[in-house]
Amino acid sequence: MSLDTLLQELKSPNDRIRLRAMFQLGILGDPAAIPALEEIHTNDPVPQLKNVARAAAQHIQETKTVDRVKDAELDVVWTQQFLKFVEGTGIFMTLDVSDLAEGVSAQAGEILRQAGKSAPPIETTPPPITGAAPSANSLAGAMQNVGQPSTAANPMQELNKKFQAATGMERTRRGDGGTRVETTGVYEMLWDCEFCGTKKLLGVTHRFCPNCGSPQNAEKRYFPKPGEEIALENHVYHGVDWICPSCGQANSANANFCGSCGSDKTGAKTASLRDDPSKAMAAGTAGAVGTGANAIADGFQARDLAQERFDADMQRIQTEEKIVARNRPIFLGLRRKELSIIGVVTFLVTSIVAGVFAFTYKKTENLVVSGHQWERIIHIDEFKQVDETQDCVNMPSDAYDVSRHTETRTRKVADGQTCREECNTQRVDQGDGSFRSERVCHDVCTTKYRDERYTVDVCNYSIDRWKDGRDVKANGKSSSPEPYWPDYTLASGSGSRNLGQEKVDSREENYILLFERDNGEQAKCEYDSMSVWNQFTDNQAVRMDFNLLGKPVCDTLKAKN
Repeated sequence: MSLDTLLQELKSPNDRIRLRAMFQLGILGDPAAIPALEEIHTNDPVPQLKNVARAAAQHIQETKTVDRVKDAELDVVWTQQFLKFVEGTGIFMTLDVSDLAEGVSAQAGEILRQAGKSAPPIETTPPPITGAAPSANSLAGAMQNVGQPSTAANPMQELNKKFQAATGMERTRRGDGGTRVETTGVYEMLWDCEFCGTKKLLGVTHRFCPNCGSPQNAEKRYFPKPGEEIALENHVYHGVDWICPSCGQANSANANFCGSCGSDKTGAKTASLRDDPSKAMAAGTAGAVGTGANAIADGFQARDLAQERFDADMQRIQTEEKIVARNRPIFLGLRRKELSIIGVVTFLVTSIVAGVFAFTYKKTENLVVSGHQWERIIHIDEFKQVDETQDCVNMPSDAYDVSRHTETRTRKVADGQTCREECNTQRVDQGDGSFRSERVCHDVCTTKYRDERYTVDVCNYSIDRWKDGRDVKANGKSSSPEPYWPDYTLASGSGSRNLGQEKVDSREENYILLFERDNGEQAKCEYDSMSVWNQFTDNQAVRMDFNLLGKPVCDTLKAKN
């Protein structure tokens, strides 16, 4: 039942309807219900219902978790608490909510069973109190005191301690920022009779085909198309059906013997659950729904054995014809498959050969050395005064002539979050011929930023540093005289800070050989040392390789014999 419907039922003049709504709100666990429950606690004319409302609000606020298994455990404890509290009111009976309690117990029990855990049974009469650790029975007593005077400093703290002792779990909230799941309805799964072909039979209502009497095959259930759902009213969920190991008939989880052949459920497997086909389509899958060998097509068709044999024969004949056509020679006695393989191999070999050729191609040419060029450079730095500006906190310690001023700047700072709720619906097979529709919501939040103005102290200052000064160069266009380094004199600087002082930073040298090609074009090679450059003389005949793009491969330069 939806949150809005339950909130409306809280306003009902019928005490029993208000009681049932409070129980279901505790199970739903939506914090949006807390204000309405607090209003009931303040204004309801029935004192017992005031306490129920307070307990439900506290349960929502402190006992819910987003973990499905823990949530199921907590729902069982809440149901135990609620039933025992109802017994203690004196004006209500457990029968007023027993149908709801049984449904919650069955559903939670199935969740716990699948997780390998067991749930305590729902009891409608108080069990005898023993000396064991606090249990749901002791929680009921604490629950009755909610909203009433207590000798404890904080009654809810005491309840919290007893809850942890009984369940071994801490209370955490569900709903504030986490995923919220709301069941919006329970509906019938569908199935098609595979013997007479009757379609869209109801999974819960029609355990046998109403036309031919054939039993329902639980493995053939499927979801109805959107818009064709048939609601189930007051459906009591007992758990996933079990499949009779003797006759294969699906039976309700609360049945101990098969309704078809009478066999007991020893060794029986549970019915497989269907996946929602709309969810499979959203994930990019189509066709079968379900998982593994149990996957079925949406809208299972009745079997026609004669048609199936005919279709199989036609498929076999078509396959044989395709094999014959595939093996028929097309060119030079070669079949289509062989020609395809030859084509692929030819393409790959051609591509590899072309790549190797382009990478390794070299053409040797006869050249004549047409000239020599060289250049030598000495880079000199100067110690000088420079002016800089930056935030005062980063100013170097040797700065001088400092002046300060204040600047106003703007920066982005985090300013809370903007959140929106994103919801989607999903259909969940419950395994008993029914499925539930769920609305799953979660908060998507992004950080908000605002502009913040702030001031900083900015400093203008002078500082002495080595900076690029000047270059001293020497160059020539022949090998005679040999290359030399230019003469230079370093300034010694002046004053107490030696401003204007110079020092050598680095040296650089470049050597170029020029060549005349047979086609009249010029080529050149650059070297960073004289070891190759001075081996050749002007007008000397040499040989050198050129690549596919016509560029010289300078390390192949040799004198022509």
